[in-house]
Amino acid sequence: MSNRIEPIHQSLYPSLGSLSSALEYLGSQLPIHQPNQLKTVLMTYQNTLLKELEKEDGLTVDQLAQRRYPGVTYDTALPHTWVTKMQERGFDPRGHFITLYPRDSGPFGYMAPITDEGVRIAALVASSL
Repeated sequence: MSNRIEPIHQSLYPSLGSLSSALEYLGSQLPIHQPNQLKTVLMTYQNTLLKELEKEDGLTVDQLAQRRYPGVTYDTALPHTWVTKMQERGFDPRGHFITLYPRDSGPFGYMAPITDEGVRIAALVASSL
């Protein structure tokens, strides 16, 4: 088991409304005596930071998804393996894609762009197939 932490959303931990809130939370947990306690505050900060970095035009990934795919079920978390494969191809899809679950897809979703950069990445990947 690897101890490597990827710069992706860690779904076991929350994200807070702002980096200031995340820092306040971190401060409220001091002193930290247990490794699990340290990981919790660090992953909460990381999730909050990633959420802030994912904003486009002042909108969060959640808001962009709702704007582009109103009424469709989605998840802002992306499969780690897919993100890694995209990065190996030279693209960073974080903040530009969501996992979309159309009504008739059952439990299966697909990666869908939510930004103009996401559409560009999707087009480049599709044209290279």
